[in-house]
Amino acid sequence: TLNNLDKLVKERTIELESAYGSLKESESRLAEAQKVAHLGNWERNLVTNELHWSDEMNRIFGLEPQKPAPNLNEFFGYIHPDDRDYLDNAIKGALNGKSFEIDYRIISANGKERVIHAQGEAVFDEKSVPLRIRGTAQDITERKKAEEALVKIEEARIKEIHHRIKNNLQVISSLLDLQAEKFSHLETCNIPEIMEAFKESQNRVASMAIIHEELY
Repeated sequence: TLNNLDKLVKERTIELESAYGSLKESESRLAEAQKVAHLGNWERNLVTNELHWSDEMNRIFGLEPQKPAPNLNEFFGYIHPDDRDYLDNAIKGALNGKSFEIDYRIISANGKERVIHAQGEAVFDEKSVPLRIRGTAQDITERKKAEEALVKIEEARIKEIHHRIKNNLQVISSLLDLQAEKFSHLETCNIPEIMEAFKESQNRVASMAIIHEELY
């Protein structure tokens, strides 16, 4: 009986060691994936008011690896002053059952401004009392910079097209004006209908220019 018990203990120990190894491997893979995606996860216990987060959150906030998560006041100290109320309102909304997905700015521990994309939701008990709030945070600073650069490129492209069209319309109007003036000195062409046609064409070009300006 003792031999069987000892055998069962050894088998169970091997199983637990294997499960622990698999768990550590999964945690390592998760940490690596978060590092690649610049994506961290966090959870705040509403009973103890403690904040826990993954190591990638430390990297995002410019903190030392494996450093314990800051308390709530310290956390909000990293949030850009102009975005604190925005984030606070999103969290309050989550406590009322409304999940959130927002972008806000932080001033990291090394003094750099970063843009964070955050998602969060609250977990409630059977009486609808919030127990904790959890979510993810992703550093999207580089993506935001790329988007802003593309917007500037597009604005410059539209501006260039606008100027080209505007200049072309002005050239057409000027050519019509010169041609009308030239024809006005010729008796064979100095006919009211012909001059009226030139004037109408100029008016159409002018109307196109006004419409284009308004659309721009």
